[in-house]
Amino acid sequence: MRIIHIPRAVFALAGGLFITFSQSHAAVIGLLVFALFALLTGISTLLVERRVGEKKLLPLSVVNLVGSVFALVALFQTGGFQQAWYAYAPATHSTYSPNAAQLGLLLIVVAGWALVTGSIEIYLGSKEGFSERSGRDFLISAFFSIALAVLFLLVAPDVVSTVGFFGAYLMLLGVHWGIAAAGEGKK
Repeated sequence: MRIIHIPRAVFALAGGLFITFSQSHAAVIGLLVFALFALLTGISTLLVERRVGEKKLLPLSVVNLVGSVFALVALFQTGGFQQAWYAYAPATHSTYSPNAAQLGLLLIVVAGWALVTGSIEIYLGSKEGFSERSGRDFLISAFFSIALAVLFLLVAPDVVSTVGFFGAYLMLLGVHWGIAAAGEGKK
């Protein structure tokens, strides 16, 4: 068992499940989930690596902590939960996020974080060797991260799709890292 991947799996699955079962896919929810995911993943990964004596994921932990700071600043600068973040449109029977600034910042912060994270994971995978299991795990994770960034930067979907895609990304990442954590340490 590779214990250093457990915090990443747990917090990714928790964030993905929260978004999946949340009644609102407003941008403020996406910013909050991203900030908490990045903060908790960064701190817990640092603590686990310190306990185990490895420093393999230190760059990812730092990027997660910086990403969480950007997300929290974006959340508070746009009014956070004080704004009308959940609105109902009777004509279409749908909910939406009336705060466009939060959607734009969610797209920029998460896409930037995903590009940097994906690049670091490609580097870590090449350092481990793509023929090794851990190298392939980093490569798969990098693919998910870069795909999310490309989706956010090129498609720029509406708020419900944006938060939904982020939730799907977290679920995929959580399952992937859960399997990686449960796998054998060497091979």
